Amino acid sequence: MADQKSGLPIFYRFYDGNVPDVSTIRHTIADQALLNMKNVVLVADKGYNSVKNINDCLINKVEFIFNVRLGTKGCLARELIDEHRKKFAGLNSGDPYIRKNIATAKVNWKYDPRPVDGKPASNTASAELYYHMFYDPVIYQEAANKLTESLLTIKKKLLEEEALTEQEEELKEKFFRNDKEKGLIIVNRRVDEYLKYKGFRVLVTDSEKDPVKAWTAYADRWRVEDAFATLKDRLGCNRIRCSDNKALQGKTFVQFIAT
Repeated sequence: MADQKSGLPIFYRFYDGNVPDVSTIRHTIADQALLNMKNVVLVADKGYNSVKNINDCLINKVEFIFNVRLGTKGCLARELIDEHRKKFAGLNSGDPYIRKNIATAKVNWKYDPRPVDGKPASNTASAELYYHMFYDPVIYQEAANKLTESLLTIKKKLLEEEALTEQEEELKEKFFRNDKEKGLIIVNRRVDEYLKYKGFRVLVTDSEKDPVKAWTAYADRWRVEDAFATLKDRLGCNRIRCSDNKALQGKTFVQFIAT
C-alpha cells in the first residue's frame, strides 16, 4: 500500500506462493479495518473485478476503483460499451486532459449484505456503481495495424508455400477459412469481432462519479508498480533465496524499509 501523494510505501503484506485474488482482496479489507485508515480507495487492475470482490467491498464499505476485464463475452461492460458506441464516435466525447473519449453509465448493483458461508442468500441490498468507459482510437488503430500486418504476412507465406510459425498457425485457424472458389481467405467478420473492444478501458467504482478523476486515480497506481519494480529489480525480490519463514520475514521487512 502506497501514499498517493508521496508515492512512498506505507504498509505491506507478503503471501506464500500464489494466492487467489478473492483472498488477497479480503486480506486487504481486513487489514484496512484493523488499521482504521481513512480516505482509502482500493484501486486494482484486471482480474480483481469479480462479483465476489465487488460485493466484499460493498459489504465492508471499502471504496474501490477496478479495471474491468473485457475479454469475456456477454459481460456487462461490453454491453455498456455497445450501448454508448455512438457517443464514442464523436469528438465531443473526448477529454482534453487525458485525451480519451469518455462515457459513463450508472448501474444499480444488487448484492447480499449478509452472505452465509460466502454464498449470497438473497440480493436485498443495492448500490449505485459507475462504469466509466474510455476509448483511445490510437490504441485501436495500433491493434488493427498489427493484426493486418500479421494476416497479410501469413497470406504471403501461404502463397509462396513458406512454413508458418506456431503463432501464425493459430492466427490462420482463427481468422482464415477455405472458400470453394477463392481458396483460403481472411474472414472480415472475425477480424471485426476481434477488434471490437480494442482501445477501450472500463473502470467500475462505487465512489468516484467523475470519470477523469477515476482515470487519474487508476493511473496513479503505477506508483505502487514502481515500488514493486524497486523490490523486484533493484533489490532482487524476484527470488528471495531464504531457507525458512523467519528469514523470509526479516529480509522482506528490510527490503520494504529500503523501498
